[in-house]
Amino acid sequence: MILTVYSRFSCVQCDSTYRALDSNGINFRIVFVETDESATGALKELGYLSAPVVKLSEEMIELLFDGLDAEQRKAHPLEEHWSGFRPDQISKLAEMLAKKGVSLAPRDIKQGDQQRRQLKERAQMALLAA
Repeated sequence: MILTVYSRFSCVQCDSTYRALDSNGINFRIVFVETDESATGALKELGYLSAPVVKLSEEMIELLFDGLDAEQRKAHPLEEHWSGFRPDQISKLAEMLAKKGVSLAPRDIKQGDQQRRQLKERAQMALLAA
């Protein structure tokens, strides 16, 4: 199960979000709005204009909200998507995933930072080449 973080190249809140997800062992993928044309539309569709935006995968939503009706989902403290660095939401997500039996293995933050730096560089190079 992987959630999506819509991000920008230079974004302090995005970096904080990655680190919190890593330290909680939550798998995620990064979509840079500067290089993915569909990302801007996806953010606007969700009602957001700034990054980061974290969106749970459909698989996560089904697992975490199974058995809840629309009213209960609306009142639930965990949101299906959010904007900004939200450690409260990340902690709640990790807690709920663990309760559902999902194995969470915290990752080394320095290693994650290095991998993301390389990802950003590749994305920026692709943008310059286009």
